[in-house]
Amino acid sequence: MEDWGSYMSTEAKSFYRAFKNYLKREFPEAELVGFKPNHYDFSGFVVQDGKCIFISHNLYRTPNGTAMADFDDSSFMNGVLYRTALNTKDFSGKGGHNQFTSIFALADRLRNTFDNFDRYLIAA
Repeated sequence: MEDWGSYMSTEAKSFYRAFKNYLKREFPEAELVGFKPNHYDFSGFVVQDGKCIFISHNLYRTPNGTAMADFDDSSFMNGVLYRTALNTKDFSGKGGHNQFTSIFALADRLRNTFDNFDRYLIAA
């Protein structure tokens, strides 16, 4: 994806929209809260059945000025961060520990987290 300096490129915005639509398709009963693009990153909450998961993803920017999404990477550098949250204001991680996954595995990981939510939640 092309880097437009201090502005998010059209390609990066398109990726963000596709990512959000992917979440809507995979979790049609869920509400997506607070998902807004920033400068080559985005975050928000997936809320389903009173359970809340925070998601954050950064597009890696190379030294030559391109932004890249590696769909296979599950590291803290390029993977998708997710964690249980107490509510849609829990940006600090009080509800759960940070975990990382690839974009390809995200839907399965989120389903598992929703199914085992109480096990992952660390604060009540």
